Amino acid sequence: MRLAVFLLLLANGLLFAYARLDRASVGEPGRLAGQIQPDSIKLLTAQQVAALGLDRSPIVARAQAQSAGQVAGPGASPLPSHSQAAVAAQGATQTSTQAPAQPSTPADVCTQWGPFSDADRAKAQADLEALKLGRQLSQHQVTVTDAWWVSLGPMPTRAAADRRVTELRALSIGDLSVVDSGNGQFAVSLGIFRTQNAAIARVQALAARGVTDAHAAPRQQAISQTMLVVRNPSSAVAAKLEELQGKYAGSEISSGTCTP
Repeated sequence: MRLAVFLLLLANGLLFAYARLDRASVGEPGRLAGQIQPDSIKLLTAQQVAALGLDRSPIVARAQAQSAGQVAGPGASPLPSHSQAAVAAQGATQTSTQAPAQPSTPADVCTQWGPFSDADRAKAQADLEALKLGRQLSQHQVTVTDAWWVSLGPMPTRAAADRRVTELRALSIGDLSVVDSGNGQFAVSLGIFRTQNAAIARVQALAARGVTDAHAAPRQQAISQTMLVVRNPSSAVAAKLEELQGKYAGSEISSGTCTP
């Protein structure tokens, strides 16, 4: 009896060892071949998966995109994704809704008239009062170096020069001042002008009013005079400036872009 049990156990051990050796000789590829039947495997397209009503996983979506790329051909551009199409549509909408560019504002134009001595500046401003320019009218100082001086004299004393000034003011002649010429000599100044023609015109105007001893001479001295400036003048204002210019010998009118 013992012998029979021993032989049965020995037979089972030999059978187990044989099975293990047989499985090891076959290997992993052999076992897979025994489990899977390649002929029964069939790959489904994205359309077939959609027809089955299955959930579109990322793998299925990628397979569908690859299938569409293969249908379009190797040289064709890949179709845009839904997110890319949305971004493109949003960019187009933003571009179409952008406000149109505003036209640039033209620069202001300023017309300058002058230069004037202090007396002539006051008279010119009075002539412009009827135009009611308000803040359109401004002024700035300019330095004149090469000028022409109209004067009377020289006179031996300041008292004599003062008496001559009183006589001229009685004739309603303005822009007068007494100037110390040095060496005990004095003169009566009747205006300083930028050009010789303007100075000669002043002398002629004085002669027409009975003042025949006035004379013009160049004066190499820096003097400060005033320019009147009208910002964006209307055609009526520009015409009035041209009309008034003739009353002030040596004055000039020029227009250009306004400076700050």
